[in-house]
Amino acid sequence: VTGKPQLRLRLLLGVLVMTLQQLSGINYFFYYATTIFANANLHPYITPIILSMVNFIATFGGIYLVEALGRKSCLLLGSIGMFCSMVLYATIGTFALDLYGANAVMVVTTCIYIIFFATTLGPVTFVLVSELFPMKTRATSMAICSSFNWMFNFAISLLTPTITSKIGFAYGYFFAGCLLLSAIFVWVLVPETRNLTEADINEIYERVKE
Repeated sequence: VTGKPQLRLRLLLGVLVMTLQQLSGINYFFYYATTIFANANLHPYITPIILSMVNFIATFGGIYLVEALGRKSCLLLGSIGMFCSMVLYATIGTFALDLYGANAVMVVTTCIYIIFFATTLGPVTFVLVSELFPMKTRATSMAICSSFNWMFNFAISLLTPTITSKIGFAYGYFFAGCLLLSAIFVWVLVPETRNLTEADINEIYERVKE
């Protein structure tokens, strides 16, 4: 935190990127999909299997996009796409669940959300964080950032049953708000690290007064 090259800002960025990945709400679906979709009158086991298959297949797209679009663009695109999907999901679940075809639309919307996650925030977050730090502090810095990822993972897994029992599908609006915050954060503060060397990234942060 106090050494050279200056690391405080990029450590904070790494922590926030990892935290916002979990606050996107992805494990709200993966941990509690059986309960969520049973409440939406959908098959509690078939639907999670479909979502997992979509996640597995879409992840391969992230391998291409991370280099084709760059880290910053992927995170920005993913945050915006997931935000739109989550708003639609929460709105249908909260206000229109009884309408004809609403269940099918919720599943499709969730699949689109997962495609955005699997191709952007899911894998690209770890790529960006691994490139932010110089080699001499990379292991420690990534460990600190990853610890926040797992802490919020735990918090979401712990609190989701209690929250959903109170507000149901409206919980999605919380994740939508976090995704909007993620998009703004990425746009304003996250640098593009594609094709940059360690020296190039150090130079970016040497120009920033911390």
